[in-house]
Amino acid sequence: MGILSDWYAKEPEGWSELDTVAQVETWKSVMEKSLLESPPTIPIRLASLYKRGVITLTEFNYQVFHHALREENVDDFLDECPPDVLNELTTIIAKLPGDDDESGWPQFGSSADPRYPNWLTDEFWDAICKLELGWYYEKRRYKEGVRVLRKALQLRKENAATS
Repeated sequence: MGILSDWYAKEPEGWSELDTVAQVETWKSVMEKSLLESPPTIPIRLASLYKRGVITLTEFNYQVFHHALREENVDDFLDECPPDVLNELTTIIAKLPGDDDESGWPQFGSSADPRYPNWLTDEFWDAICKLELGWYYEKRRYKEGVRVLRKALQLRKENAATS
């Protein structure tokens, strides 16, 4: 299991005794650690599932960028990804805000459907919303996956031009 799965599996000991500020800080710490976690899924496997119709384009794009694509596996993904599937992803990223577009990314919505445990109280989520952290980590992971793919595609384009 991953860091988030483990953490959400049961209420952490002493959680209910923490005030909301401490709960938010604890949650942020867990979320930060989860960003460093190795991807649970190989992105080329997702391409295969999409190509066979097992998952939709929306599911594929979300899973690739949010969960699977990292610097360490992007080259293998590009080498093995069917051209038509890669074209679909490049069409999607062309419509997204630029990597440095600090005003565009906050406007970008998420289609994620996180399933949070019931021990996270309304007061906790109210605090998360006031701090505008609700989708911050979801967007951050997704944005990083998009950035990784854009960078790899640009490098390949530059290498092809000099060859």
